Amino acid sequence: MTSKTVFPTWPFMWVLVGAIMVVMMACAQAPQPADSPLSAIGQQLPEAVAQWRAESAPVAYTPETIFDYIDGHAEVYLAYGFRGSIARRYLGPEEQGDIVVDVFELASPGDAYGVFTHDQDGEDAVIGQGSLFRYGWLSFWKGPFFVSVYAEGESEEARAAVFELGRGVAASIPAGGSLPAIVGLLPGRGLDPKSVRYLHDPTILAAHLYFDGAQVLRLGPNAVAALGRYDLAESRAYLLLVSYRHTDDVESVWRDFSELFLLGGDEPLENPDGWYAMARLPGDSEVLAFVVRAGSAEQAREVRENAGVKPRGGSS
Repeated sequence: MTSKTVFPTWPFMWVLVGAIMVVMMACAQAPQPADSPLSAIGQQLPEAVAQWRAESAPVAYTPETIFDYIDGHAEVYLAYGFRGSIARRYLGPEEQGDIVVDVFELASPGDAYGVFTHDQDGEDAVIGQGSLFRYGWLSFWKGPFFVSVYAEGESEEARAAVFELGRGVAASIPAGGSLPAIVGLLPGRGLDPKSVRYLHDPTILAAHLYFDGAQVLRLGPNAVAALGRYDLAESRAYLLLVSYRHTDDVESVWRDFSELFLLGGDEPLENPDGWYAMARLPGDSEVLAFVVRAGSAEQAREVRENAGVKPRGGSS
């Protein structure tokens, strides 16, 4: 039997390269190992919550079958090291919609946090290590897991059931995890907290901040990044911190970025689209700070100075 799963209408940030999100249940299903943490979470999902009854046992998906379930932005989960997921639909009473629970296991707690930051619209629901609730959709992360609980109908009863399910899943996850260290390096002054993103894949960066020449940053397995938007007096700018595993990458990325965006090595050059960029090369770490889409050279300098790392020459 095939059943249809409808996800909430998430903001366009969830859409990669103009793909339209269509989510549905399909016949391609793969069981999780009986002793896996994800399987254990699935076994603790209740058979019923309030007036909602489980349609069937939890359905498991792997990296090979995830596109059978999520068509349109499964790339987001894969970009964060998707290992597997379980889904369970709860059928509501006639006057109510169904509720769908999805639990995604990512490569690390940092990756689960990264998926969570991909869309930060909503209010804190105080569940897990970070949570959001809006329009019937609860999302949170805890340890290496990202959890989505979505009610297809809006009502007080549905909201209560969503929260009950979410708290139950959070309690079944044995341990939490730490935030990626690089996120803590984003300076707080002027930062919009809802704009913070953690990523290490160029397609994820493009979904949040696209600019020509971004490929010189060499994001990937050896480079993780934290992105934040800074609201200035008259405009805004973006600060991207990238931590490189290899020192040689720091030098080569600095050189390539400077050739594209900087004048004289440390002065901003106006982009053909009318915005400015800056960068800083720290003297004692593998973290580079990039400022892009600033409205003026002065604003680019302001955000760069706020980043708190030394420029290439070692002076402010």
